[in-house]
Amino acid sequence: MSTFGCGGSQSGGRKGQVTKPTRILTEEEKQKLATTTIYYIETFTAKDMTNCSDSEKTNLLDRSSRVFIRACKKVFDSCLMEGTCLVTIQNKLRMLNVDGVVNNIHRFRDITNNECKYGRGASADQITSYKSMCVDPFYSVAADLDIYNLGDVIYLPVVRGTVLPDGTTHDGYFIVRDNGGGIKGYGRFDFFTGFFTNQNSQNSFLKLKLNGLQTFPEYSVIDGEQADQIRKQRNFPLLPNSK
Repeated sequence: MSTFGCGGSQSGGRKGQVTKPTRILTEEEKQKLATTTIYYIETFTAKDMTNCSDSEKTNLLDRSSRVFIRACKKVFDSCLMEGTCLVTIQNKLRMLNVDGVVNNIHRFRDITNNECKYGRGASADQITSYKSMCVDPFYSVAADLDIYNLGDVIYLPVVRGTVLPDGTTHDGYFIVRDNGGGIKGYGRFDFFTGFFTNQNSQNSFLKLKLNGLQTFPEYSVIDGEQADQIRKQRNFPLLPNSK
């Protein structure tokens, strides 16, 4: 389970513990150096869901107050913090996504067959709202939408040339597709790594130490035709190879 603040949906999005970085950057440094964490999709088995006393369980509800499942609080907390999780319901894995707050209770949405197969990002920024916003493993970030806009392209030279779990090589470019309660300020980015958690040695971003507020890599915001090309390449706001 991640212990860092994460991105999340625009309305009542994900929450997370906010861990202090190993050093505090000046406001000037934040314009050039990134403060980084990662978030991901955690998978919970039937045992994970029920291996606690009833008093330690809580309901995962949809916006209509229908109960998806009553599960251990650690499952609820992880689903809320990471924004998306795979949970076992009636012996089947279902993908749940944070879906805002109703009556002061966080709600979830079943997106098992959704076009955003890795989860949904933020739906709106200060300028534009989107019908669908998919988070894109290893190529999207959560950022402060009071500063950045959805679709902004961020370049991290340190990531360029990194070999990803599928064998492809990263070009160093990311697109802002998400936000989160603990993601505040210039250069504060939360990198989405899909099903590769911060405990998975195959998570390429662990080797770069992007997961623990330990390193402060250089970054820049890309605009113009180059940014348009990156967005087209990743099929923003959907996923590559989807319509």
